[in-house]
Amino acid sequence: MAGAPIYIYDEAKVHKYLTDENGIAEIKIEKYDSLRITYVGYNPLTITKGEENNYRIRLNPSEPIGVKLTNEKWTIRGQKIFDPRFKKQRYKNAYRKKTADA
Repeated sequence: MAGAPIYIYDEAKVHKYLTDENGIAEIKIEKYDSLRITYVGYNPLTITKGEENNYRIRLNPSEPIGVKLTNEKWTIRGQKIFDPRFKKQRYKNAYRKKTADA
């Protein structure tokens, strides 16, 4: 991933590197505690330093932010629109109103 930011954490500082157009970054810091890779649309990944000097990293796609829409029929009555996902909830509320008035 070109341009993915890599944050290197050591004892007192945070260093930032970017990957090149091939998705490769050369980090010239030898002593660090951990590194964190982020990219828009992917889950961030944090790696603590181990014995390895070379890492092949693959980020997992993240869930989109917002409401997932389904292909269901919505009902329009007057100037109100009803979401079919809350149909059962609407009937429960109507039932409660009837019992409260009785």
